[in-house]
Amino acid sequence: MGAKCTLKIKKPKIILLPYPAQGHVTPMLKLGSALLTHGFEPIVVTPEFIHHRIAANMDPIDEIRFMSIPDGLEQEGPHDFFAIEKAMENIMPTHLEGLIHKVDEEEGEDGRVVCMVIDLLASWAIEVANRCRIPAAGFWTAMQATYRLIAAIPDMVHSSLISKTGSAYAINRRPSMANWNPSCKKSKIQILDSNFRTLNNSSMAPHQLFSS
Repeated sequence: MGAKCTLKIKKPKIILLPYPAQGHVTPMLKLGSALLTHGFEPIVVTPEFIHHRIAANMDPIDEIRFMSIPDGLEQEGPHDFFAIEKAMENIMPTHLEGLIHKVDEEEGEDGRVVCMVIDLLASWAIEVANRCRIPAAGFWTAMQATYRLIAAIPDMVHSSLISKTGSAYAINRRPSMANWNPSCKKSKIQILDSNFRTLNNSSMAPHQLFSS
């Protein structure tokens, strides 16, 4: 009998781009596992200096793909915040855009990149998503309360609760908290709290997960 031919069904791709640190990569991997159950193929994209360490620790039967982009960093370091920030701003955007185009060309229409989930500490990738005309969702790995606090900083400065340097004003200069009403403008980027356990029990179709 002839060999059985099996065609691999191409799934829409979602690129997951974490900030390259353990506390950011691990929640993104959990999100990737949840997205698998909704018919997507997650691709975790990380800088070269951390890629091999992450990929080596993953279960080989896991369907999450791992891809790396050049970061311009020496393997021996330094890999501190400032070196990583410089690489993210000046080197990685061009390579990420090239990776997206490569995936789209190789996978065709059915397997193209349909969305990017971007760690908000790697917000440089938002512009890449815009250039590639791909919907982007922001991902915050800490508690939602910390994000809301950070998002409220401009309103607190405007209301003189804190100074532009973050210092608290004297009590007699502060407005009443009862009068402080921060604006609730809808962000252009949907914020996904890392507490997404309801995703696993959701009956939503893939195209509904990122609807506004």
